[in-house]
Amino acid sequence: MAALNKIVKSAPTVRCEQVGDPDVFGRVLGTCFVGVLNVNKEMVSQGWAVAKVNESKDYVADQAYAKDNKLGLWKGTFQMPPEFRAAAGIFVERP
Repeated sequence: MAALNKIVKSAPTVRCEQVGDPDVFGRVLGTCFVGVLNVNKEMVSQGWAVAKVNESKDYVADQAYAKDNKLGLWKGTFQMPPEFRAAAGIFVERP
């Protein structure tokens, strides 16, 4: 939350645009901007968010950069959310 706050706190507005149709759970996915800065891309490249590689390839290179440079979540041991849920026996049913 601190990283996101740092990115958006001085911005007069944050603009978000819907990307595609809602996902299988009915959630609206989008890309947010502060001016021309892509907030999604910035969060992934700093290591504070992960790319949803099964839905888009948009931020894969940014995630690789963060991982290679041990930024944010990648500083220590980190398990991708789907892997964590599988290991914990948490299964999310698709509608």
